[in-house]
Amino acid sequence: MKKVFYSFLALLFAFTSMAQDNPCKGKAAFQLTISGNSVKFYSATTTNSPLVHSWKFGDGHTGDGANPTHTYVAAGNYRVVHYIKDTLLKCYDSAVKEFSIATTLCELVQPKFEWRKDSVNPAKFFFINHSLPNTVGTAVSYKWNFGDGTGSTEKNPDHVYAAPGQYNVCLTVSYLNTGATACTKTYCSIVTVSPPCAVQPSFIWAVDPAHPLTVKFSNKTTATSANTQYKWSFGDGSSSTDANPVHVYAKAGVYKVCLVAMVSNTCVREYCKEVVVRDCNFDAGFTWVIDNAHPMRGVKFMPTPSPLTIAPLSVKWSFGDGTYSTEYSPLHVYQQAGTYKVCLRIEYYAGCVKEICKEVTIPPVENCEALSRFTMERVSSAPNTVYFKAETNNTTIKYVWTFGDGTGALGATATHKYERPGTYRVCLTIYRSDNCASTTCKEVVIGSLNCDQTAVKFEMQRANPPNNNAVKFTAVSNQQITSQSWTIWSRNSTTPIKINANDPTYIFQDTGYYKICLRATTANGCVKEYCDYVHITYVPIECHLQITPNPATTNIQFKVQVEVAKPVVASIIDMTGMRKAVFYLNAVPGVNTFTIPVSTLPTGYYTLDVKVGDRVCSAKFQKVN
Repeated sequence: MKKVFYSFLALLFAFTSMAQDNPCKGKAAFQLTISGNSVKFYSATTTNSPLVHSWKFGDGHTGDGANPTHTYVAAGNYRVVHYIKDTLLKCYDSAVKEFSIATTLCELVQPKFEWRKDSVNPAKFFFINHSLPNTVGTAVSYKWNFGDGTGSTEKNPDHVYAAPGQYNVCLTVSYLNTGATACTKTYCSIVTVSPPCAVQPSFIWAVDPAHPLTVKFSNKTTATSANTQYKWSFGDGSSSTDANPVHVYAKAGVYKVCLVAMVSNTCVREYCKEVVVRDCNFDAGFTWVIDNAHPMRGVKFMPTPSPLTIAPLSVKWSFGDGTYSTEYSPLHVYQQAGTYKVCLRIEYYAGCVKEICKEVTIPPVENCEALSRFTMERVSSAPNTVYFKAETNNTTIKYVWTFGDGTGALGATATHKYERPGTYRVCLTIYRSDNCASTTCKEVVIGSLNCDQTAVKFEMQRANPPNNNAVKFTAVSNQQITSQSWTIWSRNSTTPIKINANDPTYIFQDTGYYKICLRATTANGCVKEYCDYVHITYVPIECHLQITPNPATTNIQFKVQVEVAKPVVASIIDMTGMRKAVFYLNAVPGVNTFTIPVSTLPTGYYTLDVKVGDRVCSAKFQKVN
């Protein structure tokens, strides 16, 4: 029998060394019950086919079958190994357990327990039984004595004590055999029942009128013990153990003050509330930042931080151009250069209002590309002579002319005589600094030209980078242009926009491709037409609305520019956010001027929201009588 067993064991080890995934894993698991010197083994897989069971009982004996019973001759510690072989899946598994056979039944009995208090009721206890034996199948009885004259026979009882105090709790464990008591042991532990925590901390506070940073605290705690101890935390890193302290804060703010009341180590309660400390002995202020290179992009206004730790109740800015804002740190775009009186009014809390005004100067926009633009005029008294003049004359700028015939000149103006007829390219290059240098070129025709020789075109320049939806159109010809007519076509509209102006700037309201056509009349009597396309890739979401007059009494006017016909919805909203009036209008291609009545509005400040398609433009105005 032993020879077969060891052959089976060698085969098992050889197979498990090669296999990575074992389908038999866990099939050898087993449980056991002890009754005296007899042990009953229970295999997790009770079938005998296709499984083959082999047991090694740890005392030199072996066995087979799914659920064998083995009787040990002597007491001691034993290690049992269970082997299985699945003849269908051709796999193996093994499991090991260790246990003891007691010399006497009393060696099995080891009473022990622990306890915990209920988190809500301090007089309620839960008892957790950790006694041995606790193996399935043993005959064990439990008897509890809670030390207050009551008891229980449950394994894990709970108990509520009627009064505070110390109680000696005992657990008696009896191990039974065939109806008679074979062994009984007792384990005891002291349980302390604390008295109820009858303390409710509370306090009120008041600011010293003569010293606004000084706060007096009044303790309103309800406690049954005269030995109650207190600890205050004032929310600024300081504390006190006085019953009714007086605390001086270093600065105004909102502080979380907490009062801890302690009757004993097991009876501690805490109460917290916010305390507002206010001080209005400071000045308001603000700063602003201007993009000097592009001042019309906007001015960022920032209030000077106050010593308070609370946010102000309200903020109101007046930008000096008839517009207002209630944002804390607004960005404002001025429509033109100039000096504006900007005022800030801040209400930090009820009764503490500060106001300050400063002058803000918006410098004019200086376009470096525009500094090289020039005009040219024929000198009637001198044949083939042209007078050139830079549109900007500044002593800080260096001007360099090239006349297209190999000659040139310096200065803001120049007069040049050409030696022979022809078409020449004249360029003016300016230099102001390393960040500002530009060149503009034009063609000049010397001598008379017929209409076939006369050429007309235009140049395009983005006027508001990086947005690039405003385009400056400049007509160019080898003859003097006496009149210009512009037509702008959108792919989404059958009605074009017409502009009768010289070298106009047009702001596109939508993205897409546009066809631009120029019809020009030249000084030699020729009418020429030239067309080109412009692609608008981005239109800023924000828009600026100009309301006139502002303040207003009876009517207000505003302008809307569109490429295609669109509905326009104009809403008047008061300072509380309530919509007071709505007007439904229709815009045609081009610039539209709308007039709406405001005579029935009460005096005050209002916001005009104008919705054109998916865009909403807003501006503030004041209604006066």
